[in-house]
Amino acid sequence: GKNEMIFLDVETTGIEEKDHICQIAYCLKHQGVCASENFKPPLPISIDAMSVCHITNEMVKDSPPFKDSSFHQTLQGLIDDGGIIIAHNANFDLKFLRREEVEPKKHICTMKLAYAMDKKAEWEKYKLQYLRYKFGLKLNGEIRPHEALSDVYVLQALFDEVFAKEFTLEEMLKISSEPILFKKLMFALVLLGWFLKPKLVKW
Repeated sequence: GKNEMIFLDVETTGIEEKDHICQIAYCLKHQGVCASENFKPPLPISIDAMSVCHITNEMVKDSPPFKDSSFHQTLQGLIDDGGIIIAHNANFDLKFLRREEVEPKKHICTMKLAYAMDKKAEWEKYKLQYLRYKFGLKLNGEIRPHEALSDVYVLQALFDEVFAKEFTLEEMLKISSEPILFKKLMFALVLLGWFLKPKLVKW
């Protein structure tokens, strides 16, 4: 239905322009449904990607290509129905979905929400697993980091326990549509300017 929240994570063959999705998972907040599937990409999974997501070419050799799958149609249907994609570092996932001809409309990026929440730029990192432990999230079942469905469970817990209590839906959509302001960098530049100022001598 309208405004269904689609918590989503993709695993890919690599991070370059030529790369493609090899696994995708999502959970729907209101319907309570989760789905995860492997897909045969049009090129081999790189060793570097394997070392992160532990998906091998052997594991996907009999899987369907994502573009022709019913999974693809279902996901696009959810989006067309007003679904909001929620992902950590959403730009990455959205870029790969577009590459497979899934056209996202509304999205929320939990990494951008983390930046926005860390007003004084005090947190060391904004990675999903870092935030999981920072906020002491309690999760049921076995969680294997970088397995798409495991990441989705962590993502949903982070959203429900932390961000949904901090921001309204409108605020989340707005924050997610804007570029990240690197507060630490800005702070450093202000300091640098302050140090350099007295040394500027008029000719």
